[in-house]
Amino acid sequence: MSEEIHRFATDKAGLVVSKGLVFRGLVSKTEGNGTELFSYYLEIDFSAWPRLFPTVREVDNRIEHCLDNHVYPDSGNFCLSTRARQQFLIRSGKISTLEVFWNTVLIPYLVRQDLYANGYLDAFEKMEYSHGSLGYMESYHDLLGVGGLQLHRLLDCYVAGRNQMRGCTYGCRCVNFTRSAEGYRLLRRLDFIDLDILRFEVNVLVRFLL
Repeated sequence: MSEEIHRFATDKAGLVVSKGLVFRGLVSKTEGNGTELFSYYLEIDFSAWPRLFPTVREVDNRIEHCLDNHVYPDSGNFCLSTRARQQFLIRSGKISTLEVFWNTVLIPYLVRQDLYANGYLDAFEKMEYSHGSLGYMESYHDLLGVGGLQLHRLLDCYVAGRNQMRGCTYGCRCVNFTRSAEGYRLLRRLDFIDLDILRFEVNVLVRFLL
């Protein structure tokens, strides 16, 4: 995996090694006639891949560090999606390579940042979800098709059942949800997500909903 990351980062993305699996370089987008639309000097840490998306931040501080810009204020890291959503997209094969991540996640994110910075957008358009706890709820609603307290109870039940290694019998709420083929298919999506991430995000939802 390390060789694959180095090959992509240097050969395809044009980055240079900073340290380990951390790379830096100018990331730009051009029109068909060669006119440059934008460029940002980025630092990209690939060490979490393929468990999670690479961690990306803009080095020159041209993008304000604030949640409304989907940039974490403390670290300056880009908020590209929730961790659970990242794992689902990677492990389900929807974003199976770094090249797909680059073209479908990172570059569109930078396009929106540039449009907002140049006054073409009144507010930064989110990639997928709101920031904060609401974004977690929106993410799981997309995965499971339910929201609110029903979502919290279903996730809580699923985590408890999976933690006890009870196979697919996650308790009464999960059993009721999976009586239909569609419900079973949707709940199986959670199997792509690591239990520690599910626990953390369930706790966030508890504080948001209760």
